[in-house]
Amino acid sequence: MIRLAKIDRTMRPREIAPGVSLTMRPASSIDIDQAQGEASRVLAALFTAPDTLEDFGLGDYLPGTDTDAEKLLGLSSYLTAALLMEQIVESWEGVADESGEPQPFNRASIGLFLLHPGMKDAFEREAYSAVRLERDEGNGFAASETGSAGAAGTTAGDAGRPATTAERGAR
Repeated sequence: MIRLAKIDRTMRPREIAPGVSLTMRPASSIDIDQAQGEASRVLAALFTAPDTLEDFGLGDYLPGTDTDAEKLLGLSSYLTAALLMEQIVESWEGVADESGEPQPFNRASIGLFLLHPGMKDAFEREAYSAVRLERDEGNGFAASETGSAGAAGTTAGDAGRPATTAERGAR
């Protein structure tokens, strides 16, 4: 039996790094799929409209006709995080520009935020928390039993006689 329960999708402040708080909710599988789909569309448009990346603060990173798979995979991961952040984050605190002025919560600032060392990982850790919890418990994607291992039935029967072992020193 699996137990289906609602994910707590309450918008609330979550500290993702010292002094950095995002008012957000955890992502659902639907949110993640939508962000990945939109990231794919942005990447597809990249070859015909290279300025697409300027919206994400990547105006100087224009691969043009460069189709290096690893570079595109990195861009896809980055864009997915940025688009997911737009969906599930309402606001932030503790994010400022070089002069210390608070940064507005917009696409360009999200892009710069995710490029800052450690922030993409910190955001994803919090954003994917509900989906990962579901998977880690074993109840997310397969019909698995709930409860403790002590309640499981025995699967092997008695062999009927002791097992034979090799003699000591045998080669």
